[in-house]
Formats: sequence, C-alpha cells, structure tokens
Amino acid sequence: MKTKVFIRVMAAVAVLLFSTGKSIACAPPKYAHNNKTENGLVVEKEIYKRTSDGKYLEKYRKLLFSYDGEKRVSKKEVLQWDIEKNAYRPHSVYTYYYMGSTCSIELAVYGGDKIRKTERYVYTGYSYGDIQFAECRFFQWDENSNTWISSDKKLNNLLMAEHQ
Repeated sequence: MKTKVFIRVMAAVAVLLFSTGKSIACAPPKYAHNNKTENGLVVEKEIYKRTSDGKYLEKYRKLLFSYDGEKRVSKKEVLQWDIEKNAYRPHSVYTYYYMGSTCSIELAVYGGDKIRKTERYVYTGYSYGDIQFAECRFFQWDENSNTWISSDKKLNNLLMAEHQ
C-alpha cells in the first residue's frame, strides 16, 4: 500500500515538474539578435523584439562597433528603429578612450536628430595586493562654460573584485 501511494505521489510530482518545466522552457525570448563579425570581432548587432502576440519579430535596435589597434571597443553607436520613417535613427553614441589603467567613456544621447545630453564617465583601476578597485568619476558637459563639470552623482572607489 505504501509503495502504491509513493508511486502515485512521485508520478504526480513528475507530471507537475514536466508541465511547469515545459511551459518555462517553451516561453519565447523577448529579443533575438543577429551578429555580423569581421576578424573575430562583432562589428554590427541587429536586435529584434518579439511582437506582443509573440508570433513575429520586428526591428528594434542596431549596434555598430568600432575597435582600436588593440581590439578594444573604441566606439559603439546605438540606432533605434523608427517605424514611421521605416529606417534607423541615432539613439546614442559611446566613445571610449584608453590611457594606461584609465578608460573614459563619453555618452551622447540623441533627442530627435540632435544631441540632447552628453556625459563622461572616467574609470581608473587600482590594485592593492589581491584586491582591485576602480574609481569612477562622472562629468556632464556644460554648454555655458563649454567644458566638462565634475559631479558627485556616481559612486567613487567601487570595489571591482575581491581576492583572485
């Protein structure tokens, strides 16, 4: 009797797990992408978004990558699909500058066809024994003074990795 109850319980659990697992596994991803590579580096990534009914993919964004001589990303352009114009339009541009252990990232965000916001993030890496830190500084472009203004908006001395 105990064996029959145990087998029935296990069968019910198996059916429950199978049906739940199947519904989770069959849930379609929200996004799909297509990468174009050259010399082993991704130079273009087109991102498609699943329609609300889940049956089709529609254009969403395109990412264009440029690299420096050391195969580090030097520029990333983000283009947003404009369904009314049936074309991509600029969304944002990330420009990367490297100097020693410092990486500066300039972000320009578009509003329409014009840049509406420009920011700069400066990351500097430090090592103290087995612990690595990165200092992050944040700057915003000031149109009046035509220069970068430092801001305390972002975190400073962010712990990147503990003991290696």
